[in-house]
Amino acid sequence: MNYKPLQIGDLIAERPIVQGGMGVGISLGNLAGAVAKEGGVGIISSAQIGFKEEDFENNPRLANKKAIKKEYEKARRISPNGIIGFNIMVALKDYREHVIEAAKAGADIIVSGAGLPTELPEYLKGFKTKMAPIVSSVKSAKVILKYWDRRHNATADMIIIEGPKAGGHLGFSVEELESELDYDHEIQGIIDVVKEYEKKYNKDIPVVVAGGISDKNKVKHAFDLGAQGVQVATRFVPTKECDADENYKKEKVKKHCSVVVIGAGTAGLEAACTAAEVGCTTFLLEKKDVLGGLATEISKIPAKHRLNDFPVYLQRRAAALDNLYIFKNVEATLEVIEKFNPHIIICATGSAPLLPPISGLHENIDKEGGKVESILSMIKHVPDYPEDMTGQKVVVIGGGAVGLDVVEFFAPRGAEVSIVEMMPAIGRDLDPVTKNDTKCMMEKYNVNQLTSTALQEVKEDCFVVKSPEGEVYELPFDHGFVCLGMRAQSKVYEEVSKAYKDTNVRVENIGDSVRARRIIDGTFEGRNIVFTLEQKGFL
Repeated sequence: MNYKPLQIGDLIAERPIVQGGMGVGISLGNLAGAVAKEGGVGIISSAQIGFKEEDFENNPRLANKKAIKKEYEKARRISPNGIIGFNIMVALKDYREHVIEAAKAGADIIVSGAGLPTELPEYLKGFKTKMAPIVSSVKSAKVILKYWDRRHNATADMIIIEGPKAGGHLGFSVEELESELDYDHEIQGIIDVVKEYEKKYNKDIPVVVAGGISDKNKVKHAFDLGAQGVQVATRFVPTKECDADENYKKEKVKKHCSVVVIGAGTAGLEAACTAAEVGCTTFLLEKKDVLGGLATEISKIPAKHRLNDFPVYLQRRAAALDNLYIFKNVEATLEVIEKFNPHIIICATGSAPLLPPISGLHENIDKEGGKVESILSMIKHVPDYPEDMTGQKVVVIGGGAVGLDVVEFFAPRGAEVSIVEMMPAIGRDLDPVTKNDTKCMMEKYNVNQLTSTALQEVKEDCFVVKSPEGEVYELPFDHGFVCLGMRAQSKVYEEVSKAYKDTNVRVENIGDSVRARRIIDGTFEGRNIVFTLEQKGFL
């Protein structure tokens, strides 16, 4: 097949192939340099890039910063004149820092997804580094290009479309995952959106298609749809140039290893799948009758239904593994665990709603027939709330993401909604786009926002709060919700650690049972079972 070179502004890739950025430690300087040397676009993943640095455990931020420069220089030595960039996820805690460090190192381009990179043009001011946002729908393409245009007077240098078959990608329903034909129309729609901004900025913006590009027919199909390039990742993993450990490439343990994973949330599922994929006999114990943990529960809120896509992906991945045995409705007692003769035990028991010692809270919350509920109780009763709640008073304690999910559910139903937050601002940790959408939603539905206001007492039908001025008063409600965050459930880990203290069995705690955090953090820790296996001599 003869295809035109991929031109990204003044950068020209003789081979129209972008090597996908695979973390953690899969695509670093060696692979990126090798791809760039052969005329493609070599991409380094910045996700926990400094994991091999000596100071990573004590200072991961500094270690990642050093590694960005180090891996880029490694790639540049391999390919002095090739195109070398970074894949930097918006979801990373130090996203801005990673972007700036990559640009300072000399990156030709930054590919950015796992969220909308709204401020990427601002971070790259003064650098020659090109920008390539990842989109998966016409809607997301419109949002990011419109936002960059209006806020930054800038546009993309390249667009990467990650379709349903893109590895590690979130955001597609089961139906969409099974329908390739329908997605062709989405690709063409995105290309049409891009053309609008090509015309406005008088520049070519090449479109690169990713997801399931495994042979020449898939490549041809992408180009027939109008793409100027393809992104390929998994195909590079078995190569000698790939930065992944040889054991990872072979995906085989050297000797029998029995792994017990306690808790089938996203972190536990990732750990169990990874262990089984490298050859361990793996047992996954879940005390409930459903898999996916909190992600599955939260997805029952209509506006959050797409969150279920990730647990569904993990469950399908698990179902394909003959050496992974899943036990639902099983309490992980010491007696049960012992039956599996484990070499490694992974505790991923998740988190539960935080209920501080506030007067009346424990007595009234989630009481049968009561009006005070936690987020989990609210989710349980989602089908029971009427569509029309005009005149009913809803009060939400907690202005974080969970509290706002509750507000977003009830406000459009006509309820009189109030949200109470003890900090000066609501939704402080939200990304800029979500924060703006949330602000508009609360203004549209006249949500009463009470900031710098503290919960003092919980009664059957009202919350007692204290205003910034020190006034104590009651907030009556028909439905009251306490959304003060989540706390780690580490009791099982403590019991198991104690029981196996003087043995050779390795016991680890991961995900929200360490500390309530983002899905990406738990997933990363689940993947890290590979390093545990290596340390214990199984890989």
